[in-house]
Amino acid sequence: GMSALTSATARAVESAGGAIVTRTTVESIDPTDDGFRLVLGDDRQADSSYSAVVFATPARVTGAIVDDVASDAAQLLARAETADVIMVTLHVPADQWPDRLRGMSGYLVPKPAQRWVTAASFGSQKWAHWRPPGGGEILRVSLGRDGMDVLHLSDDEVLTAVIDDLERHLGVAIEPLEVRVTRWPGAFAQYRPHHRSWVDEIERALPAGTFVTGAGYGGIGIPACVRSGTAIAERVSRYLESLEESDT
Repeated sequence: GMSALTSATARAVESAGGAIVTRTTVESIDPTDDGFRLVLGDDRQADSSYSAVVFATPARVTGAIVDDVASDAAQLLARAETADVIMVTLHVPADQWPDRLRGMSGYLVPKPAQRWVTAASFGSQKWAHWRPPGGGEILRVSLGRDGMDVLHLSDDEVLTAVIDDLERHLGVAIEPLEVRVTRWPGAFAQYRPHHRSWVDEIERALPAGTFVTGAGYGGIGIPACVRSGTAIAERVSRYLESLEESDT
């Protein structure tokens, strides 16, 4: 489902006259007379200068990019903390899925009770288009949180941990028909006390015309990221309008 959101966003950008460039690394930015120029991989510079730059990259990545032009902001961004996440998708045979679990959407594991699994979503019971044509159920199970390292586990160890925890939680012994293990290093932004003050400090330390948005700042869920992105787009629009007014 996430790819549909990404594809729709790309189409909207292109239909509005924007260009999307992929497989290109931005190493840093250089100030110019009318904005910023992007320094790409292999010390190449982008052809154009941009009046505004929005960083939707993870906070530490953003910090590395802006270090040359905003060292104070870079130091603040380097303090961002994250947790690693592993998502395991399971195709559970129909005869292994008990009637008592039908119609349910999944569960969260209270932190004191967590061993490896932190949450399980009964995906095919939430979204009809997930239902396997041959029957059975699709589960998405997550491992990893603040203070729980998981990336050192092999795929086999991850699967064993998931199956053991599911049996412990649900009382069901599962032998999945299909398995997919997806690793997300540093994907889970951690919000510490005074998080809002930290974000405010970053925004004050950034050069005029540069902005940050994403899960590390105003909420990690999709709705929160949409709100954050919309708010930043409005701020960028106002900033560009102010530049036009100053030129007239």
